[in-house]
Amino acid sequence: MIFVCFIHYISSDITARNQQEMAELSKVAFLMLITNVLSQNGKARNVTLSPGCEHVLVPEETILQTFKQSIIFCSLQCVQDNKCLSIQYKYKDKRCTLSNHTVAFGCRNLTIDFDVYHFEEPCLNGGYLNASGRCKCVDGWIGMRCEKLMTNCVEGVPYGHELGLYHAHPVGAAAPVRVFCSIAGRIAVVRRLTVNVVTDFNRTWADYKKGFGRLPNEMWLGLDNLHYLTRQLRYRLITYIWIKNNTWFRGQHLNFMVSGEQSNYVMNYSRAMYNVNNTLGDSMADMNGQPFSTYDRDNDNATDRNCAAEYGGGYWFNACGQCNPTGPIIRPDTGYRLNVTNEIFWTDHLGDLAPFRIYQFLYYDGKW
Repeated sequence: MIFVCFIHYISSDITARNQQEMAELSKVAFLMLITNVLSQNGKARNVTLSPGCEHVLVPEETILQTFKQSIIFCSLQCVQDNKCLSIQYKYKDKRCTLSNHTVAFGCRNLTIDFDVYHFEEPCLNGGYLNASGRCKCVDGWIGMRCEKLMTNCVEGVPYGHELGLYHAHPVGAAAPVRVFCSIAGRIAVVRRLTVNVVTDFNRTWADYKKGFGRLPNEMWLGLDNLHYLTRQLRYRLITYIWIKNNTWFRGQHLNFMVSGEQSNYVMNYSRAMYNVNNTLGDSMADMNGQPFSTYDRDNDNATDRNCAAEYGGGYWFNACGQCNPTGPIIRPDTGYRLNVTNEIFWTDHLGDLAPFRIYQFLYYDGKW
């Protein structure tokens, strides 16, 4: 059972036309204290008068059904129908219209009829009202009414979308994508953190283009998504690598960008940045300006080798390179590399030390 409340806001310029209407509105207010129903999704839904759009008519093509009943019955019908996003109610003849229309984006172009009242959920897409009466958005939705998806993890920070899996719709992307966000709007590019679950990164061009893996700890974000995200905001690529004793090392590449598929996702960065302690060397230096390569799409500069096929994973290989972040993770007992080509490695600073885990993510480099 869930609690469903119907709240009617009546401002100084919105008054009931007669005592009968006022009585109906009082019933609605009282209903929030006594009504319990079971919704299809098991979540509470609130139906409120739409501020600023109190008397609009919904477009005819959005009407789900129309019938004559009380406002209470009308509201209950909407709450129990997941397709219903709003109610149009005409008190004179008790005519209820259920609609899949929302005025989340305004009602400027809609017809006004002062004989009807327009109600709808204040929070969309699974959002709910918090104690302060504001919408708490979930799963990457943002906005005053949770009416749009965030385009990146940075946009989600003010809405509490800072640690976990969310949906985002990067500008230019054909469809939303599942992303792992962490503190301060970080977006995971590569996460290879699970010891007993190994994801094969020796994938096709199509896989690397779209993204793959077991979220959240074994994944590749996708080249298309990298392109859309890095052309929208300024990021640095941060790399964390852990070795056998769980010591970590960090590297940073500023102004990290990835071009589109028409140029084979060329990667560029302005410079590497070093910290005093636990710093990774710049094993990506010879990859700067390189297109992406996979075993079935060889774009590297090696004339007699296919670096992606040889290294066991796709990346921005030159000929072939000083690092292999997507190569097989072997985790030797000695803690040192086997010195074979198809293993993960990062030679600058780590030398023959074998990476046991790796995490690369985009970090927003702009002003908050």
